Order: sequence, then structure tokens, then C-alpha cells
Amino acid sequence: MTSVQAILLGLLFGAIGASGSALFLLFTRPFRRTSNRLALGAGILVIGGSALCSVYILFYIGDRLGIGRDSSLHYASLYAYTASYLIIAMLGLRAESRWRKSIGQ
Repeated sequence: MTSVQAILLGLLFGAIGASGSALFLLFTRPFRRTSNRLALGAGILVIGGSALCSVYILFYIGDRLGIGRDSSLHYASLYAYTASYLIIAMLGLRAESRWRKSIGQ
């Protein structure tokens, strides 16, 4: 596996993990507007679960492809995961804050 492939793998799973959180925020807006405790509690599970599951799958695939935990390929994919997750999460949080401003919360 080349470093470009490891970076793309990290970018892919970072985007998947953050997109799961952003889609949850998007689809539960009506429920969160009425302060539905079930939707708020599920948010903790969905957001945390999407982040943990995506990084676990990234580690699992890296192990199956023979990427050692102390190798530069492992760290390259992990840094790419972190960068991708942060960028997409910031876009999701920006959309969420704009929605909250528009409804007056």
C-alpha cells in the first residue's frame, strides 16, 4: 500500500464519520426544536458512535492491509482522518449554528 492510498483511506473514513454526525443534526432539527429528549439522547450515541466506529474500521482495514501501528503509513492515514473529520464537522456545526440563528435559539 502506498502513502497516497493510506491518506485516501483516512480521508474517506473521516468524511464518513463526520457526515454521519452532520446528517443526524440535519434530520433531527424538528425534534430538537421541540427539545425532544429522545432525539437529544440519541444524538450523543450517533455522534460518538460514528466517530468511534469509523476510526475503528480504519484501524481494522489498516491491520488487514498490513500497515503496522508504528509505521508512517498508519500515521498518515490517521492524520488524514483527523483533518477530514474536523473539516466536515466544522461545516456541519456552521450549518447548525446558522439554523439556530434563523429560528431564534
